[in-house]
Amino acid sequence: MVIEIEVKILEIDKEKVMQTLRDLGAEELEEILIEERAFDFSDNSLIKKRAFLRVRKKANKTSIDLKTSKNKEWGEGTFQEAEEIEFDVSDSEKAKQLFLALGLKQIKHRQKNRKTFKINTKDIQSIIDIDTFPNTPTYMEVEGSKENIIKTLKLLGYSLEDTCSLPASKILEHHGKNPDNIFFEKK
Repeated sequence: MVIEIEVKILEIDKEKVMQTLRDLGAEELEEILIEERAFDFSDNSLIKKRAFLRVRKKANKTSIDLKTSKNKEWGEGTFQEAEEIEFDVSDSEKAKQLFLALGLKQIKHRQKNRKTFKINTKDIQSIIDIDTFPNTPTYMEVEGSKENIIKTLKLLGYSLEDTCSLPASKILEHHGKNPDNIFFEKK
């Protein structure tokens, strides 16, 4: 089990942030489409425990992960801290079928584009994800230790006062979007 610590900055200038990261020498890891399906029991017992179970498909990789918020509420506090159990599976459709057969219901199905950068110097180790849901302003997640998050924000011209710890669902609701089903139009 891993403890994930992150903050988000909403409505960023994507091109400016990416150029700043490149100028800083951050490593560009990937740009991918992520499709995720979230599941819960009919009594919403996972949500009540501040847990989020999902099947996540990223390019040619599929994983199952369970995130459980260590905060009293999702989006509470300066940093979002969550225990995360994640492992790879070979087939997202079979994972979905397994969860449904176990009596879970699918509560979310959505897509987003993600561009990932990594800062790994002797002073800072952090992951920066730039996320864009369909027809929604882009936001940035900065993940690492609390100290490394603060240092990364400073390098990018931000401070903790510019951040939030809202989950993606609340960000989508903030922009008037359905957080349970959102997809890019097929071309």
